[in-house]
Amino acid sequence: MTSSFSRSKIGSRHRFVLVAIFAAIALLHLTVAAQPGQDQKAEALYAEALLAAGSEGSEAEALTKFDEAAKLFRNVGNIKRVAAVELEHGKYLKRLGIRELNADKLSEALAYFEKSAEKLRPHGNHLELAYVYHNIAFIAAKQDRTAVARTMYVKARVEYALAGDRDGQAKVLRNIGLLSYNEKRFNEAIVFFTSALRIRAILKQPSEQGLLQTDIGDSHRESKRTDQAAASYNLAVGLYQRAKDPAGEATAFLRLGGLFEGQFKYPDALKNYSSALKIFEKTKD
Repeated sequence: MTSSFSRSKIGSRHRFVLVAIFAAIALLHLTVAAQPGQDQKAEALYAEALLAAGSEGSEAEALTKFDEAAKLFRNVGNIKRVAAVELEHGKYLKRLGIRELNADKLSEALAYFEKSAEKLRPHGNHLELAYVYHNIAFIAAKQDRTAVARTMYVKARVEYALAGDRDGQAKVLRNIGLLSYNEKRFNEAIVFFTSALRIRAILKQPSEQGLLQTDIGDSHRESKRTDQAAASYNLAVGLYQRAKDPAGEATAFLRLGGLFEGQFKYPDALKNYSSALKIFEKTKD
């Protein structure tokens, strides 16, 4: 009896295991068969997200669809499509951030840019990430959060470098210089302005070079180095003339006028003020 009972028990277990195996195989077949449908559903959600993103007032719908599409692609293991969705999601969040920034809604813009960075960071799109970091830094600077601004500008510079965008690097270097200038760290500011100036020279952008020479002149002026300030302002005049930028040229002449006036060199001050006035009169509508 004991022996018969044991065989019966083993047979029951064997049948249970077989049923479990067949059930697992059937489930796998169903899962594999369902995946193309899941992919199609994810593609449809992605298309709907892109459509909503292009429609005014459909922000919430677009953001939800992007999340749902990415989740479905992730569930079926389609990592390539996850990356594509997240990239477009991040770009859209950046667009929303720029919209809010242009409306001077700094907190709302910052929230969008920070979410955008989360979406873009894992997928190595350096240029888009540089733009986002740059905007986060710009907002932090406007909010007088200088340490955060400096950190984010440095991150932006790294991403611009990885993307091969020299123009972006020059912009960031100037912005870091302006942070140092506003903190009255004038020698440090000159270092950043000069680094940006080298890039502008390589890119052959005389108007931007003129702006940076003006920045350098301002830093020398604040440090009571009037000869160096005058030299920088004169270089700025020449660069603006080469760029055919009358507004910049007039600004540089005004800086020279103010510098000489502060030294009680009134004839020199008058000469430069007169040069600025002539440009304003010539260019006014």
